[in-house]
Amino acid sequence: MTSRRGVTAITIAVLILPAIAMLVAGSARAASPNGPIVIYLIDTLRRDRVSVYGAPRETTPAAESLARDGIAFENAYSLSSWTRASVATLFTSRLPAATGALNRKGKVGPSVDTLPQLLHDRGWKTAAFVGNGNVSSSSGFSRGFDVFEQARGPGAALEAHPHAAEVVDPAVRFVSSQTSPRFLLYVHVVDPHLPIDPDQAHRSLFAREPEGRDESDPFLDYDRAIREADDQFARIAAALRTKGFWDGATVVYTADHGEEFHEHGGRGHGDTLYEEQIRIPLVVKPPAGRAAPGRVRDLVSLADVLPTLAGIYSLPREASWIGSDLLAPLPERSFYFTEDLDENRLYALRKGTKKVVARVYPKVDEEVFDLASDPGEAHGRSIACGAPVPGDAQALVSESVAARARDVSSFARIDFEKVGSESLRIVLVMALTDVPRPFLTPEERCRYETSVRGSAFSLAAELPAGEPFRLSIAAGAGEIPPHRLTVFDARGNVVSGAQREGLLRALTFESPGTRSSESEDEVRALRDLGYLGGATGGADKDR
Repeated sequence: MTSRRGVTAITIAVLILPAIAMLVAGSARAASPNGPIVIYLIDTLRRDRVSVYGAPRETTPAAESLARDGIAFENAYSLSSWTRASVATLFTSRLPAATGALNRKGKVGPSVDTLPQLLHDRGWKTAAFVGNGNVSSSSGFSRGFDVFEQARGPGAALEAHPHAAEVVDPAVRFVSSQTSPRFLLYVHVVDPHLPIDPDQAHRSLFAREPEGRDESDPFLDYDRAIREADDQFARIAAALRTKGFWDGATVVYTADHGEEFHEHGGRGHGDTLYEEQIRIPLVVKPPAGRAAPGRVRDLVSLADVLPTLAGIYSLPREASWIGSDLLAPLPERSFYFTEDLDENRLYALRKGTKKVVARVYPKVDEEVFDLASDPGEAHGRSIACGAPVPGDAQALVSESVAARARDVSSFARIDFEKVGSESLRIVLVMALTDVPRPFLTPEERCRYETSVRGSAFSLAAELPAGEPFRLSIAAGAGEIPPHRLTVFDARGNVVSGAQREGLLRALTFESPGTRSSESEDEVRALRDLGYLGGATGGADKDR
């Protein structure tokens, strides 16, 4: 006969043990999810044309289906407005400069840990199928991938891009061939990128909808191209389901940057840091049971993708990562953006609804915005060159300058120090070779252009060979002849005679108007920095 206490114990066991089993199973699933990682990136995809976020056309039905299983992030950003820099951040959770891939000459450094390398080192199969030439082996992105295939555009045209199907076809074959779920798949399609040329199946899409009747609608072909890319994502999702990988998979659907349609006077990307070029879609489906589907309004960025995957798959977190785990409580934080592409060098910082955008090249300008009342950034407050920063913007601008200094600490820059009221002391803290434009803030560049003109300043330089020395240069128009230079050695003593002539020859100043050929790099660097040709010459004159 069973006692009442025994019956109670049995009842409690019947009720509690299944719950404990579910918790244990959930913990095991969280610690070791049974599924692959799939990142599907649509190049040049701005958030407001994605139907997940209420776009006027049904551009992304496959992403909508994904969002029903996952989390749609309402306020996601790329940290740069062009491909190489932003994908480098996606793979490393670092700012573009810290990856080495800030500009066209840059590439992801061999010492920088990347997502594919981290997984490959742990025995995962890794594959990438890419349609954008900025994500290439030569720029360091193939490291860690077992398979890295770059699709080529049709014909010989340099600007032609492959259609999404050409990138996705081998990706689907890759998924279909996998017997283990431990794989990373990165797919990068390019259809919305200029020049836009939808395939035949999408060329007449949306034509009967009210917004599509006017063929001059600037978004019509763009929306068609988005739908073409989204339809190809549906094929990858179907392949994952067919193989039984879908429920256990982590799927990331995103973009590298947005696109401007003349909101700020241009068409394209890579030349501003306004919202239309950096605000992007981000939908993440974690393994089933890992997190409830929904929408998140916190500010997030591509830098958060790697820490999120590390949290799901128990990868060690790197101290260099700047992102946060999207499935954990998100901290309040500011976002720093940077751009150094072709003739454009600028940076921005957003904190809450406030944002500052600072351009340093090819012109100097700085604007402060309140995105709560001005989401389109049409009514920014300009900070004039050399003018004091408004009191209510000082903290924001100061934080942006500090972030800038940390971001480009390894790049060529000029440090300023006032000496009296009539002159400016300039110290160049790196070798002068191969420095097209120093990394200045707008305020620094304004001081350089306004205060140095017509006054004396000094340049501390160290050429590739020889000991440090300093030149005292009287800034003026035209090239500076040798007799206007005073040369000091590292101890502050005036250098004269043969030693002086040797140092001047190292800077190619043998005599007025002549230069030696062996130091042409130094001359070009000095001219680019503005030291030859007056206080403002060289750096912008021919750009």
